[in-house]
Amino acid sequence: MSRPGLPSRSHPRVLDLAVALAVLPTVVPPPAQIGGSTPFLDRLDAPGIALVLAACALLMLRRVAPWPTTLAVGTLVLVALARQPAASQAVVPLLVVLYTLGTRARVVAVAVTTAVLTGAVVATLLVAGQDTGEAGQRAIIPWLGLAAAVGVAIRGQRDAVAAAEARAEQAEQNREEEAQRRVAEERLRIARDLHDVLAHQVAVVNVQAGLAQHLLATDPTGAAEALGHVRAATGQVLRELPAFLGVLRAEDGDPGTAPAPTIGDVDDLVHAARLAGLQVDFRTSGDPGRLGEGTGLAAYRILQEALTNAVKHGAGSVEVHLGHGPTATVVEVVNAIATTPRAGTPISGHGLTGIRERAHAHGGTAEIGPADGRWRVRVALPTEPGRPDGEAPA
Repeated sequence: MSRPGLPSRSHPRVLDLAVALAVLPTVVPPPAQIGGSTPFLDRLDAPGIALVLAACALLMLRRVAPWPTTLAVGTLVLVALARQPAASQAVVPLLVVLYTLGTRARVVAVAVTTAVLTGAVVATLLVAGQDTGEAGQRAIIPWLGLAAAVGVAIRGQRDAVAAAEARAEQAEQNREEEAQRRVAEERLRIARDLHDVLAHQVAVVNVQAGLAQHLLATDPTGAAEALGHVRAATGQVLRELPAFLGVLRAEDGDPGTAPAPTIGDVDDLVHAARLAGLQVDFRTSGDPGRLGEGTGLAAYRILQEALTNAVKHGAGSVEVHLGHGPTATVVEVVNAIATTPRAGTPISGHGLTGIRERAHAHGGTAEIGPADGRWRVRVALPTEPGRPDGEAPA
């Protein structure tokens, strides 16, 4: 990740030039610094100055090609020390390239390179006849290793910062992905609930409106009764829809809506299905008290969608069994299949998909499809939280 404002990142060439210029006074010190308090410094002759100037110039390439630059600078420094062993300042460019190599290469490679160059410097001084115990030569040895070690440490710190930034970016990306996933799940839940709220009552309206149209000329009383059922169904939608949409407009965690329906409200579903023209054989068994709030709502919505499907695509009769067992609640709806679909009621499949999704979301199972010439919806929802599968009661 680039950091605007840092010269090493935004203008690397300028920094390299500044480093090369800063090294020059140390390798070619003014005459006032030669002798006296610094006896280990020696005035470089013209060839020596040329060698260290070339080494300083090569510092411009230290980050572009660290290995060749280290080799070239090391060679120039060794030649300069062989000519004038007392000119310890000639080693400064080598310190710079060893530091740079530490920030770029592997630790083992840096260690080996530093050891080799250190040995070469010591050997050069010994061959040149200089006692490496003198102050200047004694200072060269640890400084070579220290320069490389500082480079390795700086690289480690940079890697740690880069890793922390990468983790932060990954965490931010994960948060965004999680937020998108939650939004997608919420959209699916809203679409499913909206379908449940509207589909059943709209199916009732469709059937009763068709019946009213059919009876209008021959049986005005029957037509008026059918229109009354239409009004009751639309009134139910008008009561449920604002409450549902209130969840979308809620602020501060206060939805301000009516309580969600539960499994105890299934009688209303059966009554509405009968108003839609179905002959409903409704049976219930067991105690629904073990159902949790979420599972009870899921069972209600599943039964609602199954009855809606029977109204739209059934042949007029349906058997409903709601059984509450010790480990699971089973919702079973079986209806005859109409030979010709009702007008205006295409099969979309979304309702059946919603049944399966609700069942699986609560750890249950769903069996949907033809059975013995009839259409069968059977869903088992576990009454005990954490169970992977619903188990049908006896």
